Amino acid sequence: MVETLLADLRSARRSLAARPAFALVVVLTLGLGLGATTAIYSAVHALLLRPLPFADPDRLVRITSVRGGEDGMLNVPEQDDLLALSNVIADVALYTDQGMYNASGFGAPEELPATITTHNLFRVLGVGTQVGSTFPADADRSRRFDLVISHGLWTRRFGQDPNIIGRTMTLDGAPGYYIHGVLPEGVNFPVGSDLFRSSGISPAGEFYQRRDVRQRMALARLKPGVSIAQAQSALDVLAARLAAEFPASNAGLGFRALPIRDLYVGNVRPYLMLLFAAVALVLVVACANVVNLMLSRSIARDREFSVRTALGASRWQLVRQQMVESLMLASLGGVAGLGLAWGGIQVITGMVKVPFPSWMTITLDGATVLFLCAISIVTGLLSGWLTAMRQSDADLAGALKDGSRGSSGGARHHRLRHALVVAEVALAVVLVIGASLMVQSFWRLQQSDPGFRPDGLLTFRVEMGWRAYDSHDKVINLVDRTIDRLRELPGVEVVGIDSNLPLSGKPREPFEVAIDGQGVTEREQNPFVHLHVVNPEYFAAFKAALQRGRAFDHTDVAGSQPVSIISQDLAARLFADRDPIGQRIAVGNPALPTSWSTIVGIAAPVKLQHLASSGHLDVYRPHRQRWVNGFWFAVRTQGVHPSSLANVAPPIVTALDPDQSYFDVQVMTDRVASGIWQQQVSGALFAAFGGLALVLAVIGLYGVLSYLVSQQQREIGVRMALGAEAGHVRGLVVTRGLKLASLGIALGVVAAWSGARAAESVLFGVSAGDPLTFVGVPVVLLLTAAAACWIPARRATRVDPLVALRAD
Repeated sequence: MVETLLADLRSARRSLAARPAFALVVVLTLGLGLGATTAIYSAVHALLLRPLPFADPDRLVRITSVRGGEDGMLNVPEQDDLLALSNVIADVALYTDQGMYNASGFGAPEELPATITTHNLFRVLGVGTQVGSTFPADADRSRRFDLVISHGLWTRRFGQDPNIIGRTMTLDGAPGYYIHGVLPEGVNFPVGSDLFRSSGISPAGEFYQRRDVRQRMALARLKPGVSIAQAQSALDVLAARLAAEFPASNAGLGFRALPIRDLYVGNVRPYLMLLFAAVALVLVVACANVVNLMLSRSIARDREFSVRTALGASRWQLVRQQMVESLMLASLGGVAGLGLAWGGIQVITGMVKVPFPSWMTITLDGATVLFLCAISIVTGLLSGWLTAMRQSDADLAGALKDGSRGSSGGARHHRLRHALVVAEVALAVVLVIGASLMVQSFWRLQQSDPGFRPDGLLTFRVEMGWRAYDSHDKVINLVDRTIDRLRELPGVEVVGIDSNLPLSGKPREPFEVAIDGQGVTEREQNPFVHLHVVNPEYFAAFKAALQRGRAFDHTDVAGSQPVSIISQDLAARLFADRDPIGQRIAVGNPALPTSWSTIVGIAAPVKLQHLASSGHLDVYRPHRQRWVNGFWFAVRTQGVHPSSLANVAPPIVTALDPDQSYFDVQVMTDRVASGIWQQQVSGALFAAFGGLALVLAVIGLYGVLSYLVSQQQREIGVRMALGAEAGHVRGLVVTRGLKLASLGIALGVVAAWSGARAAESVLFGVSAGDPLTFVGVPVVLLLTAAAACWIPARRATRVDPLVALRAD
């Protein structure tokens, strides 16, 4: 058996070496299809399929509150309410993931991302510590400073000191943060946290126990066998009960359960699935092309196989030889695809603009290589089987009589080859139409108005610690001194600040909003809103427009009338039947006097989360009237590129306070671009896949017509000998090719129409049935097909009638 296989391999190697051009075309065609498919599969596997580093991750869900269609946070008592759903939920941890701590005392100050959580977060995740332990349960209900640190921080700042347990850190100017343990390498939650601090919730009856204080998110572990749909049903019942029991805080509020993976991939999922479907079509086109090529070669080898049959070779031996050759070509195509996949992965990762956890790294891992091997083998078996079946049906005796010309291969195999070409053209139409829609969508998204001018802005973030900056006056002092120093830099036009920077990718959690005089029933219809604490120069720095009313000025200070500006969309949502200016609203807990302010202006919509976002429900407050400890600085330049100040402007903060750090320094245009990387990747790859499919379809059409011309040399010769004009002969060949192309285009348009409707949610500014695309693409493909048909048609008219007749 082994000797037979080796003999077949040697024979296949000789056969392919005798036709190197054919082998090279097949290998490259397969390599392109396999490489592109594998590269996209690597992204799908990394982001959607690879197991998360938590125990039974399919049972983990993130629970948010929902009001007015907007996601929000939970209050502390709702943890107990969720735990009471013991038939559905096994455990619930509360956390916040937007904390930043200014670490000092061990080198240059560094801003460290922190997750503030209840002690059971690690139990809910199903992870332990590599060194030490998690903090105890009583840390949840005290003002202790207990820490678990990431493996990365342990390595970076402490050199993996095994005696780290018991050491303390100075954070935000406060010493005594006690280190209990270190997480294993690669384990983190949600993304990039270096510190996990005990929640420090005050004892029962105090501020954090109030149901109108929503400052926590929830991570729950479902009971075994409980689906997310079942959990959502239980949450709906709970929401209705709490709304009846606590109407002041829970009326009109629901809960939503989301799989934990959605926390990481979010709106990437539909783009990935769309790309995977597209690249699968490319692979099908490539395989159809390879089958067509191998059928052509098989027909041309009829005389060879007829001689071998006459010499005693069995049908099985001939079929086995075809299968071995096909698998050898598929294996070589797989090797080529492996190299192309590696390059494709580098391109994809270079285009991804957001950080993913280490366990979601897109790479050519074992699972991806196994996938490549599997589809290579399947491709080889399929193409080998089709050609072998054709060979087993061929009239080998007739082929021996026909000499070197080869047999016709039978009407059934002509139909198969024609069907493959029609399928290639149809799939190419689907991909080119998809590429047109995705590229248009990305272009229009790039051209969309974010509500401000991102060019000329340098941005960076400063989070001031609660101990060092424990009063509003201290915060204002550092902010104002920093702004004054920034203004002195050459090329600086104006400096704005914002606690909630648009398009930063890190929006702060939304707040509840209330209108003065609203009852509970009316208030429950209000959406969550986003709060921006800004300075008077904010609108000038961002070149954002005020539609009505006035901007903030330097008289809007503590002690003066609290004022606010709201976005046009929020004004329409809350004040549809009256003028918002002069009305009083509360952002946050309406029971707190500091939450209330009077509306003095209406701002034009500014996109907060990404360029495709809508529903700009924003409230702006002056920074001297609303106390927050974290700001983004936005430095608008004139005459110089903002990046030229990247190493000069942010260090001013540390020069004013050596213990204060800054981070996330970027020009605003880069931030905007990073928010639409999904559309950029999809548009670019769709365009590449569409172009590749079009080229392969044209090659397939050209190959079929070329073969038909070579098979019909005698017929063409007779026509020419009887006086047929060259134009008539060319017309016959072109017409035959265009019939196949037209059928493929018609089928492709129908399929593309259905596919575009299904993918409408990922399009921006272009309709799924865009008439320009659905008319223009078929016309372009028809012209391209005509060009592909012209070459063999022209060659047909160059047949010498005497030579053609003599050849028969």
